[in-house]
Amino acid sequence: MESSRSKQSANNISDLIATTPEKSPGMVEVTVHEYLEVDAILDNAVAVVQEAAIRHQTGIMITRTGPGQYIVRGHSEVPFGLIRQQHR
Repeated sequence: MESSRSKQSANNISDLIATTPEKSPGMVEVTVHEYLEVDAILDNAVAVVQEAAIRHQTGIMITRTGPGQYIVRGHSEVPFGLIRQQHR
């Protein structure tokens, strides 16, 4: 059974899309090593999760879990069409 969870590193932005299974995963973990890459990396992660969020009619939550660590996922508490951020 294929997991809907993917771990990604900011070193290879294109890998975020290239390693995604046929169906968009509902969650992607991202590690960002360079501060200047944060926006581009998170934009790519949102694009990967967006298909699943649309399919399930949810919004997208970006959670910063630590320095350079983020989880991007479809979240039922976020209204459809919106993206929210939170810090833990």
